[in-house]
Amino acid sequence: MGTVELEEQQEKLRRFVDSWRDKSFDILNGLDDDGYGTSSILDVQCSELDPIHVCVEPMEYASIPRLVEADNVGVAKLVTVLSYNCFEISKLCRQASTNIYLKLLMFGHRSSSQEMLLEGESQKAFGHSLSLFMEVSDITCRAIEVMGNLLQQLDSIYLQEQNHRPYQFLKNATLQTTFSTFGDGLTIFLVLDEILQKNSHIRSHMSLFMRMIAKVKLDPNSFDISLEDLDYLDQVVNQLEKSFHDGFLKRLFKEDSLWHGTLQKIKSNRKFLDALSSCTYEGLSDISHHLDTWKEYPCDRKNMLRYVALFVFRSYLLVETVEKRMGKVIIEVICMAPVIYVEGGIRFVLLDLLNNQLPQSVISWPLFRQTSRDTDVRNYVEHVDFIFGRDWQTMRDALAGWVASFHAYPMTVFSSIEGILRTYFRQTIQGILLAHRLQTIAMSLLDLHAYFEVPIKREKAKSLCHILVLLKVVENTFCKKIPDIVRSLPHIIHLVQADIEHFLLPVKVPIIVFMFYSFYRPTRFIFFDMQDELHSEIAKGGHSSKSSFLSSMIGRGKDIDIRITDSLSLVLIALKMLQGGGNIKRLCIVNVALDILQSIGHVDMNYPRVRKLISKLHMVSDFQRVVGEVTNCSFLYWRKEMMGTWLPMVYTDVNKISWLRFLLEAFCDGLRLLKFGNVGRLTLRSFEGEIKDALNNEIMVPLCRDIETDLRLHVHSTHIKGSVHVNPTKTGVRNLSWYLRLEPLRLPFKLIHIKSHVEAYLDSTFYNHTAMSPYNWKTYTEMKHLAELKYGVVLDGIHLPERSLDLGLDVLDIMRNLHQFAESYMYNINAQVFIERVSSDQGRKTIRIISVDHVASSVATHGLGIIDTVMHSINYFLEEKIASLSEVFQDDHFRSQLLKEYKFWKNDKGYLDKYPFSRAEELNEATGKKDVEVEELSILEQVCSLLTEIGNVVGFAKILQTGSLRHACTISQFIQKPQIFSEPHGKFSALGFY
Repeated sequence: MGTVELEEQQEKLRRFVDSWRDKSFDILNGLDDDGYGTSSILDVQCSELDPIHVCVEPMEYASIPRLVEADNVGVAKLVTVLSYNCFEISKLCRQASTNIYLKLLMFGHRSSSQEMLLEGESQKAFGHSLSLFMEVSDITCRAIEVMGNLLQQLDSIYLQEQNHRPYQFLKNATLQTTFSTFGDGLTIFLVLDEILQKNSHIRSHMSLFMRMIAKVKLDPNSFDISLEDLDYLDQVVNQLEKSFHDGFLKRLFKEDSLWHGTLQKIKSNRKFLDALSSCTYEGLSDISHHLDTWKEYPCDRKNMLRYVALFVFRSYLLVETVEKRMGKVIIEVICMAPVIYVEGGIRFVLLDLLNNQLPQSVISWPLFRQTSRDTDVRNYVEHVDFIFGRDWQTMRDALAGWVASFHAYPMTVFSSIEGILRTYFRQTIQGILLAHRLQTIAMSLLDLHAYFEVPIKREKAKSLCHILVLLKVVENTFCKKIPDIVRSLPHIIHLVQADIEHFLLPVKVPIIVFMFYSFYRPTRFIFFDMQDELHSEIAKGGHSSKSSFLSSMIGRGKDIDIRITDSLSLVLIALKMLQGGGNIKRLCIVNVALDILQSIGHVDMNYPRVRKLISKLHMVSDFQRVVGEVTNCSFLYWRKEMMGTWLPMVYTDVNKISWLRFLLEAFCDGLRLLKFGNVGRLTLRSFEGEIKDALNNEIMVPLCRDIETDLRLHVHSTHIKGSVHVNPTKTGVRNLSWYLRLEPLRLPFKLIHIKSHVEAYLDSTFYNHTAMSPYNWKTYTEMKHLAELKYGVVLDGIHLPERSLDLGLDVLDIMRNLHQFAESYMYNINAQVFIERVSSDQGRKTIRIISVDHVASSVATHGLGIIDTVMHSINYFLEEKIASLSEVFQDDHFRSQLLKEYKFWKNDKGYLDKYPFSRAEELNEATGKKDVEVEELSILEQVCSLLTEIGNVVGFAKILQTGSLRHACTISQFIQKPQIFSEPHGKFSALGFY
């Protein structure tokens, strides 16, 4: 690596570490204050956000022309061109899937559909996402160019008059890999069209942004932007707007498309159309046999979109005709799987997709008219329910066996290295397939039951919760075994490549023997000698020696059959590609070479078996990404109401308490969806709040309440005989201590320790009840000791005296009768004194006074801890009174009178600083008496009474603060001062400070 490239890599690493450090500081600084002390600097985020992440996917830095170098120039050129186009399309598909789909889907998403945007927020949101739409434009333009080149290559291959090597033997070719990759490219446009149809925010925000650009162009100098930049931006946005309006896929077939000339040629190329139809039919038929079986691969359902896109492409080329067998297989696939889910749980209904994309003449085909969308989907829901009921127990047992075997250490004395590697390979594939099957069932059932508003039975809901838990178990199992898999992965890849070579090596011998026979036909004895030499050379040496030996045979003799020479060259290319690390580029070249080899037809080989091994090799070499996809539960964000159903199920069954961590991890996957979709901070915080509220309301609060109730019943049953009747044989015994033994729940945004939460709750509850009822101090002390013995919690001492001194009215008495205090006392704000009303003396000869001294005395008696308890009561009282005041002001008659007086005061300039007394009397008479049975007060009198009570309580809070400060000042004189301040001489004097 050059010096410049090394410096660039170092600079990228430095920027990444800086960005991670900033994010970490933001997380630490943004921790919310938690009364239960559950937030900690030990909080960790999910593993996907770790700053150091091992990427085990094999990489290839050599170019395709360099990899496919061969003596047979014609074959090498064909393989290079097709492989390059296929690889570029695959890269674009992955880039769109990784960077585009979810961001477009979540564009403009808000926590509530009723949330209104301020003026200018839409343009601002589109401007912030302008890089995203520029990337959409770049990907689509690049895909159109590459796919257009691939169409030209395929048209050249299937031309009838093409007679030069190697095209003369490919007239009946079915290039499955090439057509499938072309279908993947069409899927990009298909998915973008569906996302644009589902997300209406994109078009609305774009139209507002275009209007803004038009206004800015009128005066660009005021906005500090050049006219050239504005023109370029306007051009890009207009181009996107046309594609959004017409549809990305339909725009490919318009006359102004770059494909127009190529499409006109292809329409007359019958061989190409037949190969396209054959590829589409075989692909759909093969997938239909694997759906809802143990042989279904994670990519099978997404690959259906590839063949549907090819069918749409063929329908635009041949609008008048639809093959009968093609139509039947399409309808069969629609009936078997009418709904397909892609990234983020995006739902594609195939029949709707075809109705939106196909020409009108094809939509009117009888089979399509007879197909009902809702009927097919409802039948599919019933089918999934049946499959789920039939296979659920089998899947659960298989997954339990897989987890046990995967955790078992395979290295035994009698195990061979190859056996261990094959075990890892088999277990990795099994885990991926099991997780994919579970994810498909859960996603389909949750989405479609909500779509048709069909309730889910309780037992089925519990089973679905179990599925989500098992998905997270699979993910955690893979995370724990990653070190072992990473160490074994290169050897596993080499082992699978050797299995593929076992199919290719027997093919070489007949080809080379035939070449030798043709070359040495005049001399029979020489042939036998050379045949012995051939077998000896094949038997010895590695891949490089075999390849060099076979390559030397290609140039011998001009009478050798050209098909045999081309077949040998393709075998050599495939073997050469299998010498690498099993990356996507090499596997793409192998697939293309095998397609051409099968099209020549001279070599008999088990091609389906080889392709299956290549698919497994691709899956295991990129297992991190595949495992992340099949265990991703971000689709639960759209079904977040299920938290209120599943969390109580987990709480009521102690045997399922271990599910809690995995269930929360599954719902937290929705945070990854929101973060990747670049939604606003409010939306992200809203979902985090929903998770915290659900956990608190369904787990924390019931647990704290049940533990407190259990302690009360236990204590009361001891002191009061017969007060509590509990029969464990009927009601059962529920051990709540299991919940307190759980490890801390590490959410991506917070650490929650259930035991600490319960300890804080019991501390607060025992203290508050003891403060309010000091005569019950002994009962709560017994409950505290019982909680420590029974549940293993560590509680603080209550630290309250047994009784209070009689030094006047106590603060606790005021707190217990706060409503009566607010009505019976008057507040002197200057003297900070409360004086009892004369009407409330209840026959006494004296009236009571509450001052700061009384509050300070109460604080000295009970301790500073009562301040928090009293303030909670004050806050609750104020909430009630403010709500009552709001109800009074909601009276229509009273509100109209106030508006009338406001207009008078605003319009009459004669009363600038005074409000006439006559107007006040008229207002009082106009409001009159409110029709209530309890108290005969006018509305103004009620307002005055409520405001007085609110003011009294607020004044009491002020006196409470002053009294606590006075108590703190009083006890501060007993604090011993440090020696350094009491004797300020010595070293300080020597330094010149004194």
